[in-house]
Amino acid sequence: MNYTSMKFLAARLAALSLSFAVLLLPATTLAAGSGEATIRALVASMKTYAQAKTPAERAAAAAKVSRRLALRKLASDSLGAEWQKLGRAERDRFVSLFTRALETLAYPRAAKALTQIRVDYVRETAKGPGRVVETTVTRPEGGKLPIDYTLTRQGGRWIVADVSLDGESLAKAVHARIQKALKQEGYQKLVADLEKHVEPASSTAPANRPGTVEEDPASKVPSERSVRLPSR
Repeated sequence: MNYTSMKFLAARLAALSLSFAVLLLPATTLAAGSGEATIRALVASMKTYAQAKTPAERAAAAAKVSRRLALRKLASDSLGAEWQKLGRAERDRFVSLFTRALETLAYPRAAKALTQIRVDYVRETAKGPGRVVETTVTRPEGGKLPIDYTLTRQGGRWIVADVSLDGESLAKAVHARIQKALKQEGYQKLVADLEKHVEPASSTAPANRPGTVEEDPASKVPSERSVRLPSR
């Protein structure tokens, strides 16, 4: 996985986190344990991250955000058959790198977006054993984008497993990129590239854990994807 590929993956991860973070739902009474309540809690954690004054506060907020996302599932699904070849320690290592890459490259941008985007809650529906929360996003300069959140049940609570921006699954996009890197260069090169782009940031990250540096690899997301809102 070369630098260009890493930037593409970083942009996808940033887009994923951005869409998680921008769901500012209207004030309504929510049923305990609902998908909407999960998104609200996720947003609250990201807003805390944006307002953090110290590295320790940012690290704590980032950890809360990560716990509300199905990052292990996203990481394992992205590896596909390669995941089955790994032992437990190597799986944990990959998930850790995957998570730190997301925290390093995406959370700062996502937190900043909270003050720039208006989101309208559409509805929440059941989808098999999971749920889907539908929203629309309006940027200050105009243009609407439908964003749907797919939630899965884990450990007795709802967590976000995927985000669809204008019908495009970001989980599938990340899977396709990582599978391409595996096919072209192999697993060890993929891990080496992840470490290369995460570890240098650790020495300058404004937090007590790796992966909370102020970078903006996806500054055009989702503005370059703003579209007219189709009828649902």
